[in-house]
Amino acid sequence: MTSTAMPFYRCHKLVRAAKIVHIDDVPGGKLLTVTVGSGNISSIEVDAAWLTRNPALSIGGYFVEYQEGDKYTSYSPAAPFEGGYTLAVPPAISGVTMRAKMQVQSSVPAYDGAETVTMAAVCGSGSFGPDGESEDNTFARYTPSGGLELTINNPNLTGRLKPGQKFYLDFTETDIAPPETPPVDNAHVADGCEKFDEPDH
Repeated sequence: MTSTAMPFYRCHKLVRAAKIVHIDDVPGGKLLTVTVGSGNISSIEVDAAWLTRNPALSIGGYFVEYQEGDKYTSYSPAAPFEGGYTLAVPPAISGVTMRAKMQVQSSVPAYDGAETVTMAAVCGSGSFGPDGESEDNTFARYTPSGGLELTINNPNLTGRLKPGQKFYLDFTETDIAPPETPPVDNAHVADGCEKFDEPDH
């Protein structure tokens, strides 16, 4: 094994997940009792093949459903899952979101130190996985064409976007009413900080 450091990857998947609170034996597999929504209880049955792929299954971890393809499911221990995911706002509240992947095509001077950068949606290229896919190829399937032109007049950014570089471009709908924040019990706001009452002894 070489000493070369492996590259970092950031997860940008949207998944469904439920915390496992009880596990029962059933013919041919296990029955998982999980919490969904606001503490509601549901059951999920998994077969022997799933258990073989997920031998670390235990109470307190998460049953995870990935949304791509055939909705592949797996198990994740609590610590790595809770460290890597936060609860997403439901689509009815958060509005429309989308991610595209763009490649810089050109960067030319504009005016007073500004520059005009043009980008285009990526297309499949380079090495492909065993299924004939690559990340660029997958993005191109769902966003087969697209273009973007920006005039940038920020001195911290001009000259930094080079032809050939690739960027994720995230779209989030604006003017969406945020969810109501529940009140915090036994808390007071003082000098811009949250201050909690000392418990009675």
